[in-house]
Amino acid sequence: MEVIGYTSCDACGGTGTLAGGETCKTCAGTGLVPLVGSGESASIRDRRRWQRHDFDLPVNVTVAKGARREAFNGRGSCMSEGGMAITAEVALNVGDELDIEFAPPYSPTSICLRGTVRNSAGDLYGVEFLAAHTANEPQLSRLRQALRGIPNLQSE
Repeated sequence: MEVIGYTSCDACGGTGTLAGGETCKTCAGTGLVPLVGSGESASIRDRRRWQRHDFDLPVNVTVAKGARREAFNGRGSCMSEGGMAITAEVALNVGDELDIEFAPPYSPTSICLRGTVRNSAGDLYGVEFLAAHTANEPQLSRLRQALRGIPNLQSE
């Protein structure tokens, strides 16, 4: 089996620190533990615009539903500079615009990005970050910096 991504550490809740301020030994203080599996084929990776990083992270999402805004929690995975997959038990439609807040791996602070639902399969939604949205510019820059520090999982 190979490492195909990372998920939040259950021992420390993804913080890297245990109660009392002690560094978590399970994740060595990173807040993440490896996922193992078969990974995707090299031919699919070669066609992608951005490298994907397969993390399992909590996300807070807000979507406009008519005149009201609905907030919910979900899980983010398959993150790249261009978007992420979100698993949510809320019905979303292709074209819905979302505000997504999450703490990228190895980052101490949250990022909030505007995105739009591009595809769906059950409760899994493919979300593209809206690069043209002016509020996203500094947040996308922070995301790029965070993603550059992540080991290249595809070469393992």
